[in-house]
Amino acid sequence: MRDPADSLYLSRILQAIGRIRLYTRDMDQAVFLADPRTCDAVAMNLLAIGENASKISPEVRALAPEADWRDAINLRHRIAHGYDDLSFSILWSIVVVELDPLATAVERIVAMDSAT
Repeated sequence: MRDPADSLYLSRILQAIGRIRLYTRDMDQAVFLADPRTCDAVAMNLLAIGENASKISPEVRALAPEADWRDAINLRHRIAHGYDDLSFSILWSIVVVELDPLATAVERIVAMDSAT
């Protein structure tokens, strides 16, 4: 990886994913939606993922084209600027469907960097 800052941003994404997994462990959607603190914590970590994704260099993002970087960044904007209108059901779907593939992509990029 050319820019050492990219490693920091990728690490922060993995930390946020880890927190979301911790906060939502053993939860289903109903339990999640009934717990406003967890909803807020997950939203803030999704915001952190998008913020850090926006700072990763295009060259590094290109190493994982399967990751939907643009959606992560757009979600960050949605959370930051439209919090009162957030659908926590949609955030739950993102956690269930999108988080693991993103983690896999980021871990792969980090492993590539470690191998060089």
